[in-house]
Amino acid sequence: VCAGKDCVERLGCLDPARVLVLTGHSARNSGALDRVTGQLKDATAREVIELTGGEPRATPIGAMRGAVAEFAPDWIVAVGGGAVLDAAKFLWAQLEYPDLVLTGKVPVVVGPLRRKARLIALPTTAGSGSEASQAAVLAGDDGAKIPYVSPHWLPDIVILDPTLTVS
Repeated sequence: VCAGKDCVERLGCLDPARVLVLTGHSARNSGALDRVTGQLKDATAREVIELTGGEPRATPIGAMRGAVAEFAPDWIVAVGGGAVLDAAKFLWAQLEYPDLVLTGKVPVVVGPLRRKARLIALPTTAGSGSEASQAAVLAGDDGAKIPYVSPHWLPDIVILDPTLTVS
C-alpha cells in the first residue's frame, strides 16, 4: 500500500510490461486517468478500457473477456470508484480462468490468481473499500446484485493518492 499526496508516481517504478488500464468516465473527466497513464510511459504496451457507469454487470463483463485475453496484460490497473475496482476483479478472474462463467445470479468460486496478471488498485473515491476487500459485487441482467468473495482478489498494489479524489 502506497499512501500520500502524489504517490501515483510510484507507477513509474513498474518494470516495463503490458498494462491494461480500467477506468470510468469520471476518472477521465477529473484528469486522474491522464495522471495514471502519464506514469506508464515505459510500458511495452498499454490499453485503456473505459467502463460505463454503475455496478459491473455480467453480460458486459463477459463480452470484454476476449479483448482482455487478446491483449494479455501483465498488470491490470484499476482507476476509479468501487464499481471500477470490482469490474477489474471480475475481468482479472476471467483472464486467469477462461472457462469461468459469471452470471450475476449464483456466485462462483474464484481460485488462485496471478498466473497471468497482477492487479493494481487506485481508488478515486472514498468509502467503497474495494481496494482492500475480498469481495466484489456483480449485477445480473435483471439488476440483482450478487456478492462474490475470494481471498485472491486483494490487489497486489494499492495506491491511495488523495489528489486522485479531487474533482
